[in-house]
Amino acid sequence: MVNQVRGMWRRRALDVRVAAQGDAVEADGSIGAAVRLDLARAWRTLSAADREVLALAAFDALTCEQAARVLGCRPSAYTTRLSRARKRLRAALEPTTPRTNAPARVKEQSWI
Repeated sequence: MVNQVRGMWRRRALDVRVAAQGDAVEADGSIGAAVRLDLARAWRTLSAADREVLALAAFDALTCEQAARVLGCRPSAYTTRLSRARKRLRAALEPTTPRTNAPARVKEQSWI
């Protein structure tokens, strides 16, 4: 129970840090600022569990075994969670392209 409370406080602290950094970034027209803004937006779309798994790897630089111990799971479960969280982050970062509903090509028929 103590580990769950500690994890909850870590997630909240991380959310506060990310939110504070997102507010501090100004859109100055540079590519770096746009990338940071896109990353901040994508980060906010992730679940708290995904953010925690990614934060343990990226911000805290923990090894697989250390991060698994923090989360109270096996290293294999941690790597699976990390992989899935990375995929969701990548998907959130991809630009959405509108799908066109073009009509299917009608095959020409000869009426001889």
